[in-house]
Amino acid sequence: EELAGLLLDWQAAGLSGFRLRPGVMSQDLPAITADLVACLQRRGVFRRSYQDGTLRTRLGLPRPASRYAGRL
Repeated sequence: EELAGLLLDWQAAGLSGFRLRPGVMSQDLPAITADLVACLQRRGVFRRSYQDGTLRTRLGLPRPASRYAGRL
């Protein structure tokens, strides 16, 4: 809860794109991915799912031609 509040305070101050580095991977990573994410989701500031489709389709980019197409 405290870390979530701190991140939101920093966001309100104009910062974005936080990088969290677990000190002890086996303990801190699960705490970040489960506890912190859940807390941010409850506060309505972290997505609960991803959009459908690929990044290419979301950006409206055409699928590139295969460099192997037509070669036999």
